Amino acid sequence: MATAKNTTVFDYEYMDEAQIDSELKCAICTQPFQNPTNLPCQHTFCQHCIKAWLKSNTSCPTCRRTVINHNDRHGIFPKPDETSILSPIKTRVIINQLDRLLIRCKHCQQINIQRGNLLDHQSKC
Repeated sequence: MATAKNTTVFDYEYMDEAQIDSELKCAICTQPFQNPTNLPCQHTFCQHCIKAWLKSNTSCPTCRRTVINHNDRHGIFPKPDETSILSPIKTRVIINQLDRLLIRCKHCQQINIQRGNLLDHQSKC
């Protein structure tokens, strides 16, 4: 597990990763979203992935639409880390689907734990 500015990133071991809907996966890391975040073009990525991407790129990794214009002295969006361009996904349907993905606990090796229950499980194992 790594931490990046108020965001905990877990290295989950999914039970059947091939069966996870591609719409729930980040185009940058190809893993199911962690802290899913939209760009203005409405493409979704893991928050930590898109923040890292925008440190060295100015466009959406999917559609290549410019989200940061370094040629403009003020820029379209002056600071890529600001919440003005990164919108966390709050749709319960998406969050619930991600929380229901089945994983293995890396501490005790128990299988078929719902991702959303991992912290509670780890406090007991």
